[in-house]
Amino acid sequence: MPVVGAELGQTAVTVVGIGMILLLLVGPGCFSSSEIALFSLPNHQIHAMVEQGLRGTRAVVSPKRTPTACP
Repeated sequence: MPVVGAELGQTAVTVVGIGMILLLLVGPGCFSSSEIALFSLPNHQIHAMVEQGLRGTRAVVSPKRTPTACP
């Protein structure tokens, strides 16, 4: 039974592989930097956000109050 799909040359496979490696390196970096930004946010800024009634404030307040470690 023949394999269905596009046939890729060695250069295309190399480019796809490099792209996947870059994606796997950059993706977690985005999550890590957002976590650092969240936990370095000063408490007075969080209180100001709550007072202004900004959307999404609850998502910032909750982990900042009770941070939990991953198992």
